[in-house]
Amino acid sequence: MTDKDKAQELKEILQGKHAGGPAPKEKKEPKEEKKSEEDVVSSEEWMALKKELEESKDRLLRNAAEFENYKKRGQREKEEWVKYGNERVFMELIQVLDDFDRVLDHMPPKPSDELKQFAEGVEITRRHFWKVLLQFGLKEVESTQKPFDPNLHEAMAHVEVEGVPSGNVVDQHRKGYLFHDRLLRAALVTVAK
Repeated sequence: MTDKDKAQELKEILQGKHAGGPAPKEKKEPKEEKKSEEDVVSSEEWMALKKELEESKDRLLRNAAEFENYKKRGQREKEEWVKYGNERVFMELIQVLDDFDRVLDHMPPKPSDELKQFAEGVEITRRHFWKVLLQFGLKEVESTQKPFDPNLHEAMAHVEVEGVPSGNVVDQHRKGYLFHDRLLRAALVTVAK
């Protein structure tokens, strides 16, 4: 094909006369679409669709509320875990506190100077240890001369004592402890009857 033939073909293509070229563009006039019977929704179908939409919206709102409750519950559980997570450790630490108390309770009435110094050292160590435990939420259950509370005390015996109202704690055999507001160990007591 010569340059002249190529130029002629290009001219025809631009004018839209070439068989292999693009067809001349016709201006499209907007057609009025006729709505078929399938396109028209009956009022029953409309109500059914509206009801389905409302049910879907209700389900979505319920799911959102359940998720929000789940997040709040998770946050509460996390806070509770942080607050009470060391409960088992404190159960073991109060055993050490009991050991300090036993050492001090078994000192002879008239100790030697060396034994007095030893007892003072144990007492200082116990006080410091107790101060640390207090900082982290451990509290002692008050028992002696208080009314018996089955939520805090465990009765070992009932005795008749003059001048003490019935139901009051007369003697404490083992200290009880609270960890924050939760009972860690009940106090063992003797109760007046």
